[in-house]
Amino acid sequence: MRPGSIALLARKGIMGYSNLFYPVINAWRASQRPKAEGHKKIPFYISFDLDYSRDIKSLPLLLDKLSRYNVKASFACIGKFIEMYPDEHRALLTQGHEIVNHTYSHPDNDEINPHSFFTRMSQNEQEEEIRKMQEVCQTLLGYTPIGFRLPHFGTVILVDMPNLYRQLKRLGMVYDTSLLKFNIPRGFPDIYETEVPGITEFSVSTCPYHPFAACDSWHIFRADRAVYRVIHRWKTFEATFRRIVEDCFHRQEMINVYLDPMDLVTNDALDKLLEHALGYCEFHPYRDYFKT
Repeated sequence: MRPGSIALLARKGIMGYSNLFYPVINAWRASQRPKAEGHKKIPFYISFDLDYSRDIKSLPLLLDKLSRYNVKASFACIGKFIEMYPDEHRALLTQGHEIVNHTYSHPDNDEINPHSFFTRMSQNEQEEEIRKMQEVCQTLLGYTPIGFRLPHFGTVILVDMPNLYRQLKRLGMVYDTSLLKFNIPRGFPDIYETEVPGITEFSVSTCPYHPFAACDSWHIFRADRAVYRVIHRWKTFEATFRRIVEDCFHRQEMINVYLDPMDLVTNDALDKLLEHALGYCEFHPYRDYFKT
């Protein structure tokens, strides 16, 4: 095992079990935030990761739910899956949603690329993963993504982010959304221009009960780590998102979450989230940020 891998495992372990102290951490975080003024609706950037065939097969039901609430979203897509399911991805664009570059083959994906790892690739190989996804999307869908999301957030600490931002700029992109809130530089806002001019970072919201974990459907429904399973036996998907919506509204902060379609089409969890959040939030795909 490489030294970097050992450091990664150690840090992930520390962060995972530090989540047990979430009341203290959240109280400290709240004390560091300036007091919000006003009670305007806050932006909610909702996105979905299409990492597996089962997610793509869930799209018709998911798109129907989003249409019912007139919500436009961003979808992190993989080039190989666009080649396999062009019509399903074309439907995203037809209905007014956004496609985000999520690499061509999603290294370390046990369905389509289980033996490759983004963090072990050379910089040229990493850039080729991003470039090839752009080319596939343009060729098959006539659409060029302007944003990017890294595969596997847990390994982001091993990625040379300044170099990644330079790669995105060379490819004509304008934003990234790969860093969790605890990864962003201290004192920076949740959305900020990176050290590479012209590239904006949208930090991903963390769970109100697990400050070192993304507020995503995977860790609520399917994570095998005990520290997640125990809390989310009582803090359901609906309760978790009610908390994050209300906390961020009172602090007048944006929300940025990614969800897996397969978790949400056979239950009413997404419906409850949207119904509650619409009273506090305005839903947007990331591209809307650049229209203002």
